[in-house]
Parts: sequence; C-alpha cells; structure tokens
Amino acid sequence: IFRGKQKLFIDSLIAKGFIDSGFTVLNLQSSLADANMKGNFQYTDVGNIFKDIVAKYADNKTPTSSASNTTIEFKADVKPNPIYAILLPGLFFSKNIYAKGLLKTKNNDSTFYINTIVPDLSYQSNAVSNLIINVNGINDSLKFNITADTARASSILLNKTSIVGGFSDKNINADVVTKDESGKDKYALGITGTRTGDKSSITVKDKLKLNYADWTVSNKNKIEFGTEGFNISQLEITNKSQRVYVNSTSPAMNAPMDIAIEKFQLSTITSVLNKDSLLIGGVLNVSMKVDDLKNKIPTLDGTVKVDSLSYNTLPVGTIDVKATAINGNVNMSGGLTGYG
Repeated sequence: IFRGKQKLFIDSLIAKGFIDSGFTVLNLQSSLADANMKGNFQYTDVGNIFKDIVAKYADNKTPTSSASNTTIEFKADVKPNPIYAILLPGLFFSKNIYAKGLLKTKNNDSTFYINTIVPDLSYQSNAVSNLIINVNGINDSLKFNITADTARASSILLNKTSIVGGFSDKNINADVVTKDESGKDKYALGITGTRTGDKSSITVKDKLKLNYADWTVSNKNKIEFGTEGFNISQLEITNKSQRVYVNSTSPAMNAPMDIAIEKFQLSTITSVLNKDSLLIGGVLNVSMKVDDLKNKIPTLDGTVKVDSLSYNTLPVGTIDVKATAINGNVNMSGGLTGYG
C-alpha cells in the first residue's frame, strides 16, 4: 500500500472473484479485513448501485438500470491493525468492527438493510463505545436506529445515546435521546425536515429536554438552509423564566437575525461537558441583532451579560459586554466586574 512516497506492507491479502450458480461472488481475506459479497451484479456496477440506492431514499430519485433487479448480500470484519493509525493518524480500535447487509431490488420495489457493530473506536479526541447501527429500507422508506453506550467529542461526553428516525419522499424525521449513567433521560431533541431542490428545512419538535428539564418549543419554528445561506424563523424555546428566541427579520436567506436570551442558566449546557454541572455557572442574558450573514464575519449589535458567573462553584463576577456595528465593523466594550 502506498501513502504518498511511503510504502506500507501488510501480512497477506487474498482476493477472489468468480461466478457460482449464476451469482457473482467476491471474497477478501487479509490482516486488515475479511469480506464477502454475493449476488447477481457486475463488478463494475457495485459503486453505482449503492449510490443509486442512497439517492432513492435521500432524493427520491428512480434508480438507474444497473440498480434494478439486483440482489447483493455482504458481510465484513474489519480487524485491528497498526496500519490504520498510519493511514489516518489518531484512529484506533481494539476489537473487530462487524458489518452485514442485504440489498434486493425488483423494478421499483426494494429491500435494504445494514447492521454494523463497533465495540470501540477512537479518532484523536473523539471516541465511541458499543456503537450499533441498524438501517432498514422498504420501498420508498428508510428507517435507522443508532445507539451507543458512550460518545465523546473532545470535552463533550454523552452516555447511552440513541438516534431513531427515517427518510421518506425527501422528508426526514429523527429523535435523539441521551441518558445519564442511571438510565434517566438527560437531553432529548426531535426534528422533522424536508428537502426541495437545493434548499432544506428543519422544524424542531416540541420534544426538547435540556439537563433533565422539559422545554416548550414554538410550533411555528423553521430553519432553512441551502447554497444561498440560511434563515431561522420563530425559533423559541422556554422553560419557566428561561427563554431563547432566534428569528430572521425577513424570509430572505441570510436576512438580519434577532437573538434574545433571557435568564438562561449556563449549567443547562455546561453539564454536558462534565459530570459536575456546576463546573461553569451563571445566568445569561442576550439582546443582539446579527447582520451581514453572507460575510465570513457577521456584524453584531447588542449586549451580552452573564450574572453570577462561577467556576467550580467559586464566584467569578459579572460579564457585561456591548457590541456596536459601525460601517461593517464591530466595536466591543465592557468586561468582567466583581470578584477577582
């Protein structure tokens, strides 16, 4: 194996392809992975077949002739090997990664499933344990169920996380739940969405949980995004006196945006960073207009204030900052007052 000018050697690799009783069979044995694929397909069509199937569910496109009347059954075991860390520095897993699947198409009907089990996998500061992925497709609907015992992204640690949802006719529906170590729901988020041309839209369901607390979500919220930018309409979440509100001032992409945050407890978010939800505490209030969103650095006009800021339960003080937009630039004033 060549990586630039570097030569990488593996112990052995045996690949076989043949026809058996009218079925194409591919076998691979190596120190990196063992794999088997069997069905009625042509070697050269495999890539296009799977590409067509993805487009069928995600974009509601009719599969090409190469993906019609096809049966493919496959399984694979990816084995731990130091060569992966050379090819992709920071990648590591200690146990075999297992995958199996089946694809059957007949005219416009199809059956498709993939089951993948990843006991442990880490890449740089990201890691996952006991990741199980199940994908099932029947005709025009594709459903997925993804679970993991733990998932870490840098300082963010999620326990017992599940993602359940599906695609159908350019529509998506998904629910994400993460539990604490005792199995109690800690964070939850649900979305529905659709895609039209190069523009997609998402609506947040009224099923939001942040740090064990249930939040109410406005039912008229919509987030649109595409090649021309994005737009957020009437996204409002509330919990008692806490409120977060984001709204574009017009339906146009990259329209100026109003952001209002009232009495938001920072521990609601910072608790996902550490077992101790009091690592960073305080009450956040924001009144801000964001403009020039088409630029790499947008302009800001408004105030940000954090009262009763604390770190590891020790009082820090109050942060009070004012942003003023002048001729495309932003002037910042204010700072930290109080303790320290």
